[in-house]
Amino acid sequence: MLVVEKGVETNGFNDVLRVDVEDPGAWVPDKACADAIEDLKDAWRPPERPVYAMFATNFDTSMDRRNEDVRDMIQHVTAMPCLLGKDIRTGQIQETIADRLRKAFVVVADITEDNLNTCIEAGDRARRRNKPPTHCSRHPRRPPFMFRDRQVWFYEGDAELLAVVHKIVSPYRRRVLGG
Repeated sequence: MLVVEKGVETNGFNDVLRVDVEDPGAWVPDKACADAIEDLKDAWRPPERPVYAMFATNFDTSMDRRNEDVRDMIQHVTAMPCLLGKDIRTGQIQETIADRLRKAFVVVADITEDNLNTCIEAGDRARRRNKPPTHCSRHPRRPPFMFRDRQVWFYEGDAELLAVVHKIVSPYRRRVLGG
């Protein structure tokens, strides 16, 4: 079962409990919910397919700090690990990146300057999973041919990129309710 706030994207998950939480400390589960939580604790297994976000972008080392800032923000907002292709050190790198893109819960692709690797990765995800990533690009311009039917979020600088990515991933936010 997935427990989410109202308005959070669930990407096809069927067993969803939506919670409208204005004050997380004020929410007290009823007896049936408390019993279900205890049953869940007893039956818990790690997920067969990990849930994560992916940021597809240029591997240029001059962008490392910016890319780490974007990754940190995605992880903070979504409470999911965020993968970058540059971190992959095992297997055949192109196939591993493509596989991780296909399995990601959400993908943000920065297609600035029509970066060939990023465009191929984003197109591969759209074609194989029929679930395209959300695209962003520096400066308004005509997107590459394969993405002309998609929304592209434009930004002018690194701070605006963070704001755009925040807006893109906010519907995927997750909250851990603590006691």
